[in-house]
Amino acid sequence: MGRHQECERAKSAGRRIWGFIKISVLIGLVAMMSGAIFIFSYLMGLDEWKQFDPSKIGEMQQTLLIFDRAGNETAALYNQQNRVYLPIEEIPDYVKSAFIAIEDARFYQHHGVDVVRILRVRQQHQK
Repeated sequence: MGRHQECERAKSAGRRIWGFIKISVLIGLVAMMSGAIFIFSYLMGLDEWKQFDPSKIGEMQQTLLIFDRAGNETAALYNQQNRVYLPIEEIPDYVKSAFIAIEDARFYQHHGVDVVRILRVRQQHQK
């Protein structure tokens, strides 16, 4: 084996070692950044509980649902109306259709921007 081949082997081994070190350092930095972000977000969440004021429960706009450890609903606290948030996917189609019919019967014709209605409103305000 010639001297040139031994030198190439040494360079190749050195490159592999440096490559491994670079990847290890990169993984370590990513892990440290992830840990720092997790700890920061966890500590920021604790501050929200410090701002919790039980005396304002009666002023809520939505119903406050209270659950036990098993995930069972134990109580529902609300002000004057029992309002519960519902995602749009859970609202029945007939309710959506009724709302659109009452608010804007031509909704599906103009897809949200009713130029005719805008011009009418402008005309009324100019009088």
